[in-house]
Amino acid sequence: MRIYLVTGGNRGIGYDTVRLLSERERDGVILLGCRALDRGYDAIEKMRMENPAFAYDNIEPIIIDVSNVLSIINAVGIVKAKYGVLHVLINNAGILGCPDEGGPEMCFRINVFGIYNTMEAFAPLMIQGEAKVVVVNTQMAAWTCNEMQPDLQSVLLDFESMTVEKVKYLCEDWLHCVDLEDSTYEWPSPCTTYGPYVISNVLAISLVRRWAYHHQKFFHTTIVCPGYCSTEMTHYHGSHTSTEGAESVLFPLYNFTDNGGFYHRGNQLDFLAPRPLHH
Repeated sequence: MRIYLVTGGNRGIGYDTVRLLSERERDGVILLGCRALDRGYDAIEKMRMENPAFAYDNIEPIIIDVSNVLSIINAVGIVKAKYGVLHVLINNAGILGCPDEGGPEMCFRINVFGIYNTMEAFAPLMIQGEAKVVVVNTQMAAWTCNEMQPDLQSVLLDFESMTVEKVKYLCEDWLHCVDLEDSTYEWPSPCTTYGPYVISNVLAISLVRRWAYHHQKFFHTTIVCPGYCSTEMTHYHGSHTSTEGAESVLFPLYNFTDNGGFYHRGNQLDFLAPRPLHH
């Protein structure tokens, strides 16, 4: 029996990732990560209403708020006590960082350090040589990194030398820059990065690549871009469906990918790429 955990699994791409896993992994257990159990149960009920032919009885909601280290530790304890192991960790939880979501600080806490803390906390439960880690990101990070000044770009691309402390410093430096205070680096305009959102994804990529590099003997880690999907986060303006995004997220589970590689719909992406003209 294989155990899967999807953070932010009660809506958007996470919801459809959980749904597809439930339908395809009938003998597995799909842990639907959410910040409140009722949201998880509501999501399962929605699946049953949309597809009455399937029971979705292999899904189990679990509380995990990746912005809260204690919540992550509690989730690890629950998984350890009930199942003992974790085969697949899908880091999907993320926010745009709008003021009503807690602003840039919460954006970095969830999109960058929430991912790192979750991987670190669950690592002891993941089966060495078998477990897979998937991190949801965006190819806009590659476009933004490509537009950065060479000094900042080189720091972010040198993932082997990246540390949590460096990432914390870079978060603070970005905040200083956008507040028109003295900063070490010249950062791209927030107008081109959806405020802190894309910057958080650039920083997350560097930190995840470091984690993938240092854990490659034990786990296989893949970064995925689901694409511009029609979800609540995009105000339903996306060019892809949420299901198509979920297919992209699940690709590394059933296909070969490079450890620490970056993929969109099965195609490998570069970490530096020019912004398409229509964006």
